[in-house]
Amino acid sequence: MSHKSLSHIIIAFIFLINNLSADSIKLKNGTVLEGKIVEETTDSITIEYKVTKSINDIKTVKRSDVLEIQKEPEDEKAFKKLNGILPTDDLLSAKDYDEIINGPLTEFLNAFPASKLKGKVQEVVDELKKEKALIESGSVKLNGNWISPEAVSYTHLRAHETGRN
Repeated sequence: MSHKSLSHIIIAFIFLINNLSADSIKLKNGTVLEGKIVEETTDSITIEYKVTKSINDIKTVKRSDVLEIQKEPEDEKAFKKLNGILPTDDLLSAKDYDEIINGPLTEFLNAFPASKLKGKVQEVVDELKKEKALIESGSVKLNGNWISPEAVSYTHLRAHETGRN
């Protein structure tokens, strides 16, 4: 499998997870509200939910009207925050990769060692380590494509020869 297609699979999985997870409140009258619980008190629960694809609403319901509450697991909430790490930006340095790997990804792995999402996060870490190795070998990522060290040297040499350095 190519480097680029693995990145696309990981990105697709992250988007899939983001669209599947939500808090859910089932009311005694049968109504189900799916969204994000934004506030809870001893008497009520406030949830932000989608009325349509593009319209959100906030509703507060009395706890006495609630039959069941299902909350999105904390690891899934944390996983959503990792969205956007892949594909990486162009022209990142090895230090940039270290900051990404040792920042939010390692924090997730340490905070949720038993998470069912741990393997997916580890796949992202492994992908970033591969990209970091490419950077350390002299490759450059430009416009989403990897340029080999030889091509980088040739381009730099040609620019120098023509006075465009």
